[in-house]
Amino acid sequence: MNRKILITSTLLLTSTLVGCGGGSRTQLRIINFRPEDQEFYIWLESEFEKEYPNINVVYEAVDTGGYTAFMKARIQSGEVDIFGSQPAFVNTAKTFEDSLDLRDLTFWDRIVDSAKSEVTVSTGEILMTPLSYHTEIVFYNKNIFSAQGWSVPTTWNQFQTLLNAARTATTANLIKGPIIYGGLDVWPIAMITEALAGTTILQDDPDFLLGITEAYRQHAITGITTDDMYFGKNPYFNDFFEKYKFITQYFQRNASGLQYSRAPGEFGKGGYAMTIDGSWSLSQILEMQPDFEIGAFPLPGNSDPAKNQIAAGKGAAAFSVYKNSTRVTEAKLFLEFLYRNEIYSEYINAVLGSPVVKGIELENELAKEIFRFDTVLTLSNQWVEKMPYDLIMKQEAGPGFINNSMTVAQALTLIDNDVFNQREIWLPNVQKWIDKFHPNPQG
Repeated sequence: MNRKILITSTLLLTSTLVGCGGGSRTQLRIINFRPEDQEFYIWLESEFEKEYPNINVVYEAVDTGGYTAFMKARIQSGEVDIFGSQPAFVNTAKTFEDSLDLRDLTFWDRIVDSAKSEVTVSTGEILMTPLSYHTEIVFYNKNIFSAQGWSVPTTWNQFQTLLNAARTATTANLIKGPIIYGGLDVWPIAMITEALAGTTILQDDPDFLLGITEAYRQHAITGITTDDMYFGKNPYFNDFFEKYKFITQYFQRNASGLQYSRAPGEFGKGGYAMTIDGSWSLSQILEMQPDFEIGAFPLPGNSDPAKNQIAAGKGAAAFSVYKNSTRVTEAKLFLEFLYRNEIYSEYINAVLGSPVVKGIELENELAKEIFRFDTVLTLSNQWVEKMPYDLIMKQEAGPGFINNSMTVAQALTLIDNDVFNQREIWLPNVQKWIDKFHPNPQG
């Protein structure tokens, strides 16, 4: 997802005059953060322009890391009509400021309820069109598992045993490593934490974030400090973090020096038992034309096998129409075209995500295996503005756990101090999240 590519479709489809009368074509400007979907959008432009020859689509995509600045510049200059986003950002002030209400589009009755809910704000406005759903999943090399006599784990104890067996096999030079992980960019540790949280804290105490928020609200009124305010006092969050640290000890050597964008390809070359990543990396793994069979399972962080059948997931991509666009009619035409069943089917089978349109089926068998699991909204995506714990989990705890320079207790202390010190910033922002997901938190 971090390929440094700029895709400008005008290199292939430039603005021209159409018709004998020489009428000028309307230019529809679309920006996005997924250059890996380039091939599909080039095809989509061609198909759309066959039906609407008076509209010239200009699609540009940049890597994820540079997209925020790119989008900001385009919005400030007004040089955009449709922009890519993520459902997690739907309640942010910036989304409200820049996005048009899209309730009048005609395809909403074909969108699954969970995806529609993610892009709907508490006022009822729909500020994005969801494109696909993705999960954090464990990919595994079935050939290695078979050769070593390993089974897919269904409990945390079984997963621990598997990791230890994979380490032994690595020492014996039978495999390259238990888990291939690209840690140079730091943030990809979220693939591990989100996958693990889906079967631990989000199963055992799913409303713990709401409880912390309410405890802070009471503290603001009474000044009384309670244990409910602290992540470090929550036994389930402690359990989640202990398991998080344990897993980091099974990455390949020099994991912190490997770019995230290279990790899926390295797994696809063979030799590693597993990789823990977003399901979007499947297409990149398959690009390597692996000579082994690939399987997938949710990271089994729980002692209860039933709770390990739930994968953490989120809406991975969406489109918004720029509120101040002078081409709103054309923008809506484009979105209506994209969500036609035959067009959307091409999209979802190109990106290998979970469909958000009812009745659309994936063709890839491995993708079907990945998305057979039920999902729970990822830990980070449960907030309007990310809590301070998120950055510490990625930027400090992750590297500290990998090189054994930080204990779980130290990490939790950092988190609680940061959350407390920033309470006047994050607490007011949470209200939109509560209004949407917990409109009556007091019951």
